[in-house]
Amino acid sequence: MREISGSGPARARVMIRSGIVVEGSAVRGGFVDARHTARVAVARPAGTIALRDTEHRMSQENVENVRAGYEQFASTGHFVAENATPDFVWDMSHFHGWPEQTVYNGPEGAETFLREWAAAWDDWELDVEALHDAGDKVVALVRQRGRSKAAGLPVDMYFAQVWTVLDGKQTRMDMYSDPNEALQAVGLAQ
Repeated sequence: MREISGSGPARARVMIRSGIVVEGSAVRGGFVDARHTARVAVARPAGTIALRDTEHRMSQENVENVRAGYEQFASTGHFVAENATPDFVWDMSHFHGWPEQTVYNGPEGAETFLREWAAAWDDWELDVEALHDAGDKVVALVRQRGRSKAAGLPVDMYFAQVWTVLDGKQTRMDMYSDPNEALQAVGLAQ
């Protein structure tokens, strides 16, 4: 597990586990270890490109994109705007009981959400327990711990974030209060 402490306005401690799941593959140090992939190579004529291989490489790049975003957030306390499209959407509508605004538009909206969210906690920690490859989507299973500033009560919460990544840019993040719903939404639930 790698721990990164931030100094930005969020003052978060983000932990990223080294055994992150990527479509049945083991990840070592944040990178997919090809020796553990579950894919079967298919022989093809020289000079041709297998779409499946390209899709697999791109989805691995998507996982790396999301992982790097968490690391940069941990070190700066800010949403990584350069990794997102201008029309990025941060969607809280799947987070049951969320009393605030449900959709935040653009990288500025995501930054607003994170600033407001982080301001509500003391001793805030974010633990990215797993990243699941789902093609153009990446599911992050996340545990958050902290103490509510309003009530002073400790909180330990488990949730999921589904990141959509197209052409190397994050286009949206859907937050789910129930990680199983997130996995179901991308077709990964058993």
